[in-house]
Amino acid sequence: MKIIAFRHGESIGNKKNIVQGHTDFDLTDKGIKQAEKLREKLNIENNDSSIHAYSSDLLRALNTAKIVFPNEDIQTDSRLREQDFGSVVGSMDSFLESNPEYLLKNKDAFKRKFPSGGESIIDVKDRVHDFMSKIVKNHNKDDIIYISCHYTVLISIISIFDNEPIQDIWPKVHFDNCDLVEYEYNPADKLI
Repeated sequence: MKIIAFRHGESIGNKKNIVQGHTDFDLTDKGIKQAEKLREKLNIENNDSSIHAYSSDLLRALNTAKIVFPNEDIQTDSRLREQDFGSVVGSMDSFLESNPEYLLKNKDAFKRKFPSGGESIIDVKDRVHDFMSKIVKNHNKDDIIYISCHYTVLISIISIFDNEPIQDIWPKVHFDNCDLVEYEYNPADKLI
């Protein structure tokens, strides 16, 4: 089974440098072009029954998926959403200045939930793990799984498939809009 996950195209929130979390921003013109370029790069054949497309239900990821897979049925799943930053959305810099315990230089910060119902990064990884477990159980070894998602979700996928703590992976990787990761999954590996 091949699993290809990619970050959404540039959103209005990205362009304005806003920490978005669960806030629903659509794609910019640049984000649309990035998604079109990703579609060309992936070179997906129409009507290939081995292709299965999944997306976060947030507009920036879903609209990226719709551009990349114009002829596919895209299944949305809220477990593929970006981290919920609670009441901190839009004010991350000032929040981190007065709450340095949330800085990711400290490994305990990965477990720390954001105020007003926000999530920790570990919470995101747990929900992504739940999603990936169902995906690998419900698909065949010849299937190709595409996932349109967000930054923290991509890092969670790497952590799951590389079987490495997310705290160790976080400082090693960076994803721009429409960057992707690809894995060949063998159910005998039992990583999930």
